Amino acid sequence: MDRLWIALYLCILLASVAVLYDQFTKRIPSRLRAEEAPKSEFGLVRADKLESRGRAGGIDIIFVHGLGSNPDTTWGPRDGRCWVSDFLSEDIPAAFHRDTRIFFYNYDTYWKRDAVQGRLWSLGKSLLDRITSEIRGTEQERTRNLVFVGHSYGGLVIKRALIQASTNQLFATVAEHTRAVFFLGTPHRGSSFSTWGGIAARALQPLGSNPSLLQEVVYDSLSLLDLHEEFENVFSGKLRVVNFFEQRKTRILKLWFLQWEEWCVREQSAKYSKVENVGLPVDHYGLNKFSSKNENYKIILGKLIETITPIALQKQERFYSVPVSTVDSYTERPTLSAAVEERLRVRHRDATVPHALAIYGLGGTGKTQLALKYVDDHKDEYSPILWIDAKDEDSVRSSFERCASQLQLSIDRTQNQGSSLLDSPTVQAVLRWLRGRKETDDPWLVSLDNADDISWGIKKVLPNGDCGSIIITSQDRQSRKLVGGGCEGLHIDTMEPLEAQELLLRHLGLNPTAVPEDIQQDCGKIAEQLGYLALAVDLAGAYISNDADQKQALRQYLADYEKHQDDLLRSEHFRGLSASDKTVWTVWDTTLEKIEERHAGLRPGLLLALLARFRGSIVQDEIFRLASLGMAEVYHEFGDQEHKLPSDFRQFLTLDGMEWDSFSYRQSRDLLVRYNLAQRVDGEWPGVTMHSLVKWRAMQYNKSERWEWLHSLFVLAACHKLPQKFESLRFRRHLLVHVPEMAQAWLDRNKVGAKTRLFMQRTFNRVHYIRQEQLYHIHKTLSDADGRGIVVLYGVGGIGKTQLATTYTECYSANSSGVFWLDAGSEDSAKMSYARIAKKIVQEHPSASQFGKITTGGEEDEIMTAVKRWLNHPRNTRWLMICDQSDHRTAKGIRWFLPEANHGSVIITTRSSTAKIGCRIQVQNLDISDSLEVLSDTSLRKTAINGEVFTLRTDTKLIILQDPNAAELAKQLHGLPQALANAGAYICHVGISFADYLHLYKATWLRLQQTSLGVVPYMDRTSTSTLQLSFERIRQESELSAQLLQLWAYFDSQDLWLELLQKGSSHGPNWLCQLTEDESSFNREVTLLLDYGLVKVNMPTDDAIESGGYGLHSIAHMWTVHVLNKRWKVDMAGLALECVVSHIPVGDSPDSFAIQRRLLRHAARCWSFIQDGLLDDDGRARAIHSLGYLFAQQGKYGDAEKMFQRALHSEERALGTDHTSTLDTVNNLGLLYADLGRLHEAEMMYQRALQGYEKMLGPDHPSTLSAVNNLGLLYADLGRLHEAEMMYQRALQGYEKMLGPDHPSTLSAVNNLGLLYADLGRLHEAEMMYQRALQGYEKMLGPDHPSTLSAVNNLGLLYADLGRLHEAEMMYQRALQSYGKMLGPDHSSNLTSMANLASMYRDQGRWKEAEALEVHVMDTRKRVLGEEHPSTLSSTANLALTYRDQGQWEEAEALFVQTMEIRKRVLGEEHPSTLTSMANLASTYRNQGRWKEAEELDVQVIETRKRVLGKEHPSTLTSMANLASTYRNQGRWKEAEELDVQVIETSLRVLSKEHPSTLASMANLASTYRNQGRWKEAEELDVQVMETSLRVLGKEHPSTLASMANLASTYRNQGRWKEAEELDVQVIETRKRVLGNEHPDTLTSMNNLAFTFIALGKVKEAFVLMQDCYRLQDEVLGSLHPHTVSSKATLAAWQLEATEVSE
Repeated sequence: MDRLWIALYLCILLASVAVLYDQFTKRIPSRLRAEEAPKSEFGLVRADKLESRGRAGGIDIIFVHGLGSNPDTTWGPRDGRCWVSDFLSEDIPAAFHRDTRIFFYNYDTYWKRDAVQGRLWSLGKSLLDRITSEIRGTEQERTRNLVFVGHSYGGLVIKRALIQASTNQLFATVAEHTRAVFFLGTPHRGSSFSTWGGIAARALQPLGSNPSLLQEVVYDSLSLLDLHEEFENVFSGKLRVVNFFEQRKTRILKLWFLQWEEWCVREQSAKYSKVENVGLPVDHYGLNKFSSKNENYKIILGKLIETITPIALQKQERFYSVPVSTVDSYTERPTLSAAVEERLRVRHRDATVPHALAIYGLGGTGKTQLALKYVDDHKDEYSPILWIDAKDEDSVRSSFERCASQLQLSIDRTQNQGSSLLDSPTVQAVLRWLRGRKETDDPWLVSLDNADDISWGIKKVLPNGDCGSIIITSQDRQSRKLVGGGCEGLHIDTMEPLEAQELLLRHLGLNPTAVPEDIQQDCGKIAEQLGYLALAVDLAGAYISNDADQKQALRQYLADYEKHQDDLLRSEHFRGLSASDKTVWTVWDTTLEKIEERHAGLRPGLLLALLARFRGSIVQDEIFRLASLGMAEVYHEFGDQEHKLPSDFRQFLTLDGMEWDSFSYRQSRDLLVRYNLAQRVDGEWPGVTMHSLVKWRAMQYNKSERWEWLHSLFVLAACHKLPQKFESLRFRRHLLVHVPEMAQAWLDRNKVGAKTRLFMQRTFNRVHYIRQEQLYHIHKTLSDADGRGIVVLYGVGGIGKTQLATTYTECYSANSSGVFWLDAGSEDSAKMSYARIAKKIVQEHPSASQFGKITTGGEEDEIMTAVKRWLNHPRNTRWLMICDQSDHRTAKGIRWFLPEANHGSVIITTRSSTAKIGCRIQVQNLDISDSLEVLSDTSLRKTAINGEVFTLRTDTKLIILQDPNAAELAKQLHGLPQALANAGAYICHVGISFADYLHLYKATWLRLQQTSLGVVPYMDRTSTSTLQLSFERIRQESELSAQLLQLWAYFDSQDLWLELLQKGSSHGPNWLCQLTEDESSFNREVTLLLDYGLVKVNMPTDDAIESGGYGLHSIAHMWTVHVLNKRWKVDMAGLALECVVSHIPVGDSPDSFAIQRRLLRHAARCWSFIQDGLLDDDGRARAIHSLGYLFAQQGKYGDAEKMFQRALHSEERALGTDHTSTLDTVNNLGLLYADLGRLHEAEMMYQRALQGYEKMLGPDHPSTLSAVNNLGLLYADLGRLHEAEMMYQRALQGYEKMLGPDHPSTLSAVNNLGLLYADLGRLHEAEMMYQRALQGYEKMLGPDHPSTLSAVNNLGLLYADLGRLHEAEMMYQRALQSYGKMLGPDHSSNLTSMANLASMYRDQGRWKEAEALEVHVMDTRKRVLGEEHPSTLSSTANLALTYRDQGQWEEAEALFVQTMEIRKRVLGEEHPSTLTSMANLASTYRNQGRWKEAEELDVQVIETRKRVLGKEHPSTLTSMANLASTYRNQGRWKEAEELDVQVIETSLRVLSKEHPSTLASMANLASTYRNQGRWKEAEELDVQVMETSLRVLGKEHPSTLASMANLASTYRNQGRWKEAEELDVQVIETRKRVLGNEHPDTLTSMNNLAFTFIALGKVKEAFVLMQDCYRLQDEVLGSLHPHTVSSKATLAAWQLEATEVSE
């Protein structure tokens, strides 16, 4: 059993070992698998990219890899690069390329798996076999020299092969021609790895490994010693040997921080004596792998070059027939030289000459010198080299004679020589000799110079042959066609600036690297003046070099050139000073003369002269096309012949129907291009360009012609046609360059009249705007819109959205009836914008009468409703509104800012890409051309966009500017308009170059990049860098401006003004005091910020309060916040807060509200600091309290509450709960809660304040009494009138005791008591209080003081309640006149008086007067206070009441609903004002018979008032009475009666039996009884109400008269006609006297009396009275008013009844 288990265990063990062995070895590749075999083929594989063939005497370099490797892995790292193929081929000198070949030798030494069982001896033999059979098969190849490079084991294979070659005759030429062997880590004595490798090989024998290969490299084995000794004996001293050995160990294994390293081939094994031994600081595998051209690679390369150079220089005798050479002043032009090299390497297999190049270009550009330079550099590569002067036949014949002599050709002079050049025996001999050269011969080179005229037959004598190359130099770009089958071309242009400078310096004998800067600058200026034309610069250099004082000579030349350009360029004195026999004046003469002579009908000279007048360096074909289409319209505008084109020019603008026929233009243009007088520029807008000196030469052509005007006419016609087609708009920036500057002298010189001038100015202006494509897109969208057109321009901050909208208005404003700009950054800014819009509408459209007195008083805000109403008018459809900076989402959404009309046009700018309205257009970065325009405009450097030069390269247009640094700067700034503008402003102000700014910008950008700066999402480092640069320069110029910019981060970005900062300077730092010392100091510092483009001036307004404001661009402001102040500065934030709170006005001065409104944006920013914890509360409680006051005054109660609460907590913590400052905040919180309708919370605050004041200050201190007074006001609002009276009496007694009977505070208490008595119905006591207050105020403060006028206003209200309407009107008029004079027509007190007067007019039935006043009050309050201010809503509700009383139910309902919704949102659903709005809306529903809707609202109001105000509050009782009225109107008598009784009982208990509200409730119950036929109960109540009213209110009070009318109605319903008649007559007479004949109450009385007359049988009197009533109702109330309709129906019925009776 034990043996069985043992056997089982052994089986398991063996199986496990087998599995593990398989797992460990399965990844070892096998070369029997195709996917794992090397990619390289076995044998010798070509490794280079050279064009070398197997010419005799050449060099073959063979690379042999080591053990277990292959060429794919040996000669490069794992990234796939191979230094032999990629680096060595490039670095072998070009002169050696045609004679050098490089090979890999790939053989199989893989030993790990499925290995070939080979030995070193057989591997060496295989190498020899491959060499002789594959690369040394011909006689020429067997003369080639060999260089071997072997890595590791490969070196041993090379040694074995060479030893065998020395003893075997078959391989003798290999041993004979081997010149060098490079051993890379070859183990001459063996390898340390052989032991470990042998173990591995034996372990892998089951897989087919070959251990014998590793046994041959055992360290100090006898076989290796024998091999080396034999190699030394045979080759010592016969060939060059270089051993490279490793100087680092090879890593075997690394585990965490532990690693195992060994020497693969030790130094003593890799080198031996008497040869070169070179150590490299690499391990074994670093000797043969180079991923870059590092120092180790360069060492090996250097040794290889040393080896092959002497071999390659063993040349045969060469022929060289070049009679000229490069001039002494020749300046290398590397780019062109490289291009010549590259193009001459191109082989055209089917060409008559395989390698041919035509160098063509403008005369004087250096074509001949470039060809000579190539010949000189390559004279060792070609044999022969022949130079042919191809200027004319005689020159060619002479050149062939010289070449034949140099080639030692025998010429048979006896044969017949024809006149043709081709018949010449000399020419034939030379051509025949060149044609007979073979592949094994050296290649030949022939240069045909000056082949400018190819029409006489030069092509016939052009050499041909398979082994040759030809260079042709010519001014004719058609010269490429001289070589049949294919010829490369190279266009030569002007020199690079540095090349031209160097050429001048060579003439002066100065070293360009050590020349003084001033001389170098002067050379640069001269070269620039000469357009970098090689000939012109060379001649100038020769001229200048004759002067001993070179520095003075340079400057004198510049001065002379400016004044005497023509003389210098025409001068013949140049000829003898230069190698050229031409001058700039004569260099193109021959060409011009020939084309003018041969093509006279095409007038190429005329076209050249015209093109020379264009300002831009490129004249596009599109200009001629547009000019041809627009010229007729321009002619029409001019209307005379004097300004039209001469006939010779019209051939270039021929029309074929409605399209341009460009044939004549193209024919003439192509002639100029062919001879390089003009260069063709392809691309999107193809055209031509010309050298500046060609332009100068062309401008001498026919100087008597009106060229200046002709050029302007062409451009004018093109500009006129440009904007009419979208596809042409992209051409704008190209056309812009050519637009002439219409100076006065220019206009006068060309005899341009006023009308023509205006037409030209407007036309040229069309192309001056950037982003034309987007402008057209906007215009197309808005003009094609069906209804209202809306475009949304969205994009990141600083991208130019606002500027694009501005540009659109400038470009297309003529199409609009009005352009209105709206700042939609916030609701407040939008309202202020609407104010400006309203003023503009009134100024520009006097017919807009619906605005009334909207501009009176010059307030800055505008009511949106009035403006929208005007914009919504169906006949006002062509307006354009720009809704700018709509970046922040408001609760109302963007549509809230816009008119509702389905007409007009709107452009919205926003950073948000999610705006779902209108057509969305993304505003992206400017392209390079537009960027350069911005730079040019802001820097005032026109060189930023002028002087474009275009060159062709495979249809790609390259733009090179006169100042390339401008283009580079534009690219660096990524087309961000704000960054470009900042950069331009900096350059303009500082006066530096684009290059200097670019250097500063890059340094700043790098510095910012190295910081851990967090930049906001829409702000990148481009904008940051330009702003940082500007700031650093500003700081250098003025520390005050820099400090102001830093402080600005803590204010809002817009509207910072002097007085705001002055208020904070009293306790601020010294720099702020200096800054705000006076207006000039402040303006001086802000002007510096304006100069750098960081600040803009806010739009001035005629009604501005205090000085004008300034704004920071949003990007600049974000930069001040996040970059300039990246470290939060508490002192700066505190200073901003101090400036704001110190400037908050307190009181009712005329300017207070406007200043508060202006401060609001800055206050909001300071409050955000406190909310976010950036500013703590310590020591800032009063400041926070002041912010709360500001926000409360502006109707922003929610924010105000938070501020007061925060201030309170801070004061409680710092000062204690009973400190007077703490109590002041408590008191203000109470006032705020009262305004919000949160009356119970207000009471708690007032009680706490009162108790605290009594404790700290005593019961009679003014602050204590103020709290008492506030409690009285609150109790009055709560309907707790008796408690209110106690508070007022206490306050009055305390003030009288402490301050005296006539002190304003005492009088205020008296006034409050009067208000309370009026509410209690104690009207005579109220009158006494008002009279006392009025007399006291007049005595103490004067007749026009606001407090005096408040008492006057209160008396007016009382008189109105008393029915003393005439006296009431006198009081209101007095208040109005005084308020208007003292406070201004738009002051809140004046508006309140106006509203009171309107209310009285409403009560009198003077509807039109009431409506006019109420509309004015409402509109003014909307403009001044805002649409959602409580006072604005009250005036809106009053207007609705007037509409309701007139029966204009729809208008009333709309206003009531609007008021209710706003109050719900702003004040809350339970605020008393909100509930009043709901009650008013219910009344409107009730009047329309919409009982269900009225009832729902009435019930909701009752329940809320009971909960909020209490069951006994007068407002609660009023709402109960309203619900009872609703029930009564529905005939629900029982429910109505229950409510009426409940209201009476509560009123009797709370208000007294004589209170007007109590009497009204009794009258309501009487009405309920009357409607039920309960006449006796109704009569008792009616009599009681009438008698009490007579006693309390007087016999003429409206309420008394109403009670008499009610009693008459009761009598009438009982048939007691006589009693009813007596009362009706008494009521109607009194109402006519008191209220007027047309008052609605009077008309109601007439209606009632008419019915009484009918009942009494007084039919005639009834008819007359009812007709008068109907007529007046129709005039006063309108034909649709229910009372009018009822009277009309009554009359009709009576008439019908009278007719029936008569019949």
